[in-house]
Amino acid sequence: MTLEIVIFGILFQTTKFKSHHFQILGPTSYNASCPHQPHDRNQCSILFFDPPTSFYFYKPSYDKKIHKHDIKITIEGQQSYLTICTVFKGKFYGLTFPGSILVHLDLDHDLGIVTVAPLVNQRAYGGGELLEMPRWGEYLIQSSCDGNDMLLCVTKLYYGWLLSQVYGFLVYRFDFEEKAWVKMENIGETAIFLCGSTGTHCSTRGNNLIKKGSIYFTEGRCVYLFDLETRKISIISLPCPHVFIFDC
Repeated sequence: MTLEIVIFGILFQTTKFKSHHFQILGPTSYNASCPHQPHDRNQCSILFFDPPTSFYFYKPSYDKKIHKHDIKITIEGQQSYLTICTVFKGKFYGLTFPGSILVHLDLDHDLGIVTVAPLVNQRAYGGGELLEMPRWGEYLIQSSCDGNDMLLCVTKLYYGWLLSQVYGFLVYRFDFEEKAWVKMENIGETAIFLCGSTGTHCSTRGNNLIKKGSIYFTEGRCVYLFDLETRKISIISLPCPHVFIFDC
């Protein structure tokens, strides 16, 4: 069973290899490890997300007990589940299914429970902009554009036979004051990287190898680039050849 974890603002993957035991894999070494401690250990919380309803969490400075809590989400009378979660400015957020509603996750270490509160009653992409593309995927990531920290929802649009081809992407930022998603036409001097169900970003300043205002994503065994300005997709030439399953 694979879980998503957010530690000190970094998303990790972990595998539950024994009952009540978890192995945390480093993002680059893939060794069982944990990243460096934050400057303020008292403000640190570690959250394990086992989709679609289970959470494991603890606070190192509070106690060593790992709490397990199965959440129940009801939005407008309909039962919902969490599909993805992330951390933004020290707080946990997620998107629900159905509806793709943004919610805030509040961890109570005294009671060992997670409280889920909707922040908005509409999804970022409503499907009305491109009605011929009823299938899409979503990524919830934190980003910084020109020094402004933002919580982004990146929508991947599909089209073609069996809706299996990537058409492009839409990027929205959440306005916490207005409680609404705002569509972005560009992401400044940053680039977004997507793979599987997770994503991240990095600055492109001083880096000629990464194209600013672009989204890098994987599809199959290839890496592609989507230019937000031209709305075009191009394949990335890698130093190593693409390996297909038939070549193994």
